Formats: sequence, C-alpha cells, structure tokens
Amino acid sequence: MKKCLVDSELKEMERTLAIVNSPLQAMFAMSYIKEYGISEVDFAVPVYSVKFLKYNRGVLRYLNDEGQKYKIFVTKNTFAIFRYYNSLGKYSRFIIGDYRSIDKRLLTLFFSKKTIDVIYVDDGNASLVIGSPQSPSLSLRAVVPQIVNSLLDKRIRSQVFYSAFITDEKVLGIPVVRNNLLLFHNNKKPKGNNVVIVGCYYSAFREFGEDYHIYLHKLNEYIIKKWPQSKVLYYPHRRENDAEAINEECKELGWLLCQSRINIETDIVKSKEQPCEIIGFGSSALYLLKILCKDVPVTSVHFNETRDYLEIEKKYSESGINVIDLK
Repeated sequence: MKKCLVDSELKEMERTLAIVNSPLQAMFAMSYIKEYGISEVDFAVPVYSVKFLKYNRGVLRYLNDEGQKYKIFVTKNTFAIFRYYNSLGKYSRFIIGDYRSIDKRLLTLFFSKKTIDVIYVDDGNASLVIGSPQSPSLSLRAVVPQIVNSLLDKRIRSQVFYSAFITDEKVLGIPVVRNNLLLFHNNKKPKGNNVVIVGCYYSAFREFGEDYHIYLHKLNEYIIKKWPQSKVLYYPHRRENDAEAINEECKELGWLLCQSRINIETDIVKSKEQPCEIIGFGSSALYLLKILCKDVPVTSVHFNETRDYLEIEKKYSESGINVIDLK
C-alpha cells in the first residue's frame, strides 16, 4: 500500500469525501482510494436537478457496485446549494472530480475542517486545458467562484492532481501525480470487425451551427470506404436528450445502438475483441481509450473552432489520435 500523497499528517481514520458526478470521475476517485489504501470514504454526487439523475445513472451504478455510500445533492443554482450547509459532517480530505466546478468547491467549503488536503481527479477534456488562458469576466457568475476559491484556499493545506491526462509535472503550481489506470485491466485480445462510435449529442452541434445528422451520414461514408465489412456500434453520449432521434439515425444507417451500463471505457475494456477503429467527436473517452487500446486506431472528427476545442485537438494529435475533417 502506498503512502497517501498529500496527507501525511492525517490520522488513519479521519474521513474523506469524494465529490463526483460522472462515471469517469467516480472511477478515478476510486482508483486513488484503492491505490493509497484510504478508508472511511463517503461520496457526494451533485446533480443539476432530479430529472438530471438519468444522466448520472452510470455513476450511481458504479458506486453501488463498489458498495460505496453516497448522498445526492441537487444544485440547480449556486445559491440553492446553501441549503446543504452542515448537512454532512466535517472532512479532512477531499477528492474532487473537475477542478473547475464551483458546485464541488462550494460543497467542499461547507463540509471541510479548518485545514484540508485536496486531490483533484480527471474530468476528461477539462484536464487537458487546465492552465490555458481564460477570458476575464466581471459577471456575478465569475465573481462567486473567485470568492469561494479565496475562502477555500485558506483551508487547503496541500493539494495534488491525480491524473491520467495531464503530462506536466505541475499545473497551476499544483503537483501532478500519474494515475496509472490500475482499475482498467485491458488484456491483449484479438481484433474484431466492429467500428465503435463514441456519440456526441445534438445540442453540442447546434451550439456551433452544425447538423449532427449530416456529420453522422458523412461518417458512415467514411466507415463504409475504410471498413466495408465492419459492424458499427454507436454509443450515445450520457447526456443525449434526443433518444428517439438517435435511435432513428442508427436504424437508417444500419448501426447497432449500444447503451453502456457505466461508461464506454468499461465496455471496451471488458469486450472479448478489440474494435478495428474507435471514432468520436472530441469526446474525452477517445483520449483515455487511446491509452488503454494502444494498437487500435482512434479518430476524432473536427466540428468546431473554439480555442479550447482546438487546444484539445492538438493534445489529441500529440497522443496519437487521428483528427479528421469530414466537411
């Protein structure tokens, strides 16, 4: 058992709170807990509203599978979170999924002792652009996080990024320790004839004036040309809110619609065969799957020109992911 990275002064039985709201965050938090032999752990799962629980089913299933206690917090807006003040006990160690999240930081502030240790785990693509320049803002939405961060920073004794995505030794002045993905045991297996598509969701394309329907049809042409004998497995994004449309798309294109019980990474690692190619639209699953499936071609389809997205595509290319433009 390794010595805990940031809390050598903590007593053995002092409590840890992990605050996560995606399967990946939960799995990486659990990876840290198991790697460093941490006991007395509770989980908090913030959700925007009760109806959004359907997008968090993978998190809850995973925590149930692991026998972990958890409490759900409905955080429809920042000020609504204040009703949870002191609703849990006090914790000395926090594992936080998504460094940027004001909701998670506010919950940390509510449930923290006077001095705490913090471990930040990956939230997919967000980890790839931590430290990138951000546009200044004077809006209330921007000021509230600054206040919360200022109050929280006074309590933080030590902090670390536990990351499979960040390659630097430090980011934002915080040390980075490698997450070696010990929870994912991806044994060598034969290559099958499945092409796996990591789905985006319609609204993401609409934000950039693009039509997801058109992209899927162009992608189908790409697959038919490159893998004419393949079977296409489409995994919808967990936040896809147009299930009927995506079901019709798959029927029209002759694709098999697959629903992950927890997340696509787990499905791919547990499958008996490796796919012949994994394709997506800037999904963080692509980056992780490229690490886990080194011999499988992984491709990301370009669809927007925002600064963060272009920075993410650059990181993808550096990791061996093929970035293509279907226009």
